[in-house]
Amino acid sequence: MITCILFDLDDTLHDKRASLAKCGRRLFKTHELNRYASENDFLQRFVDENCIIQPKEQVFAILAAAFGIEQAGAQQLKAEFDHTFH
Repeated sequence: MITCILFDLDDTLHDKRASLAKCGRRLFKTHELNRYASENDFLQRFVDENCIIQPKEQVFAILAAAFGIEQAGAQQLKAEFDHTFH
């Protein structure tokens, strides 16, 4: 039985931006995205797009378009994100 539900709308309990940056950094290195962008540019856009309420397919399509990542690469990034980000 659920007795309590917590909502962390202001990142008091969990710093979502820090978690996204950690995930983005791992994706950047694992997929050698330095071919497309600097780490700082990628991380800034990655975190910003993931903080907007929008489908993740759209997030990774935007990242692919912004940095010239081929569609298959963007799909791999999304699949790994879905599998590892909590």
